[in-house]
Amino acid sequence: DDAVFTVQQFVLPRTFGLFYNQSQSRILRDEAVRQALTQAIDRDELVAAALSGAGIPIDTPVPAGFAELQSTRTDAPSTTTPERILTAAGWVRNDAGSWEITDGENVIPLRFTISTANNPIFDAVAAYLTDTFTDLGAEVTVDQYTQNDLVQAVIRPRTFDVLLFG
Repeated sequence: DDAVFTVQQFVLPRTFGLFYNQSQSRILRDEAVRQALTQAIDRDELVAAALSGAGIPIDTPVPAGFAELQSTRTDAPSTTTPERILTAAGWVRNDAGSWEITDGENVIPLRFTISTANNPIFDAVAAYLTDTFTDLGAEVTVDQYTQNDLVQAVIRPRTFDVLLFG
């Protein structure tokens, strides 16, 4: 058959994000931790690895092209490394290479769980994030749920440290 097909690509306004639950996780109340984790993510690399390049990296909650909702963000991307951000906030690496901070007599590790849906896209994104955050020196686990269980048992009662959702 000599039929000719044309592949067309459309940008859809679907965004994926990480939501840090500061009420659930003591370490995520630390602005330096949130900044370091955010800074550690190479969005271009994430899109390439998890979505085979079929996405557009953004760093605001509003995708480009939505003028009436356009972000008014004016701050420039940080050039400070995640390691410097954590060190400046008092975090130190232990002998195993993981970050921890001392609060009085308590040593608190940089440890958290990412909660997400169990589908191939979120599998790939969670794997990328786990590798990235582990390379940084965080201890990361991933809990995956069916979409309904994620909404009912995790999102609604806000029982997550970090939520990967979109």
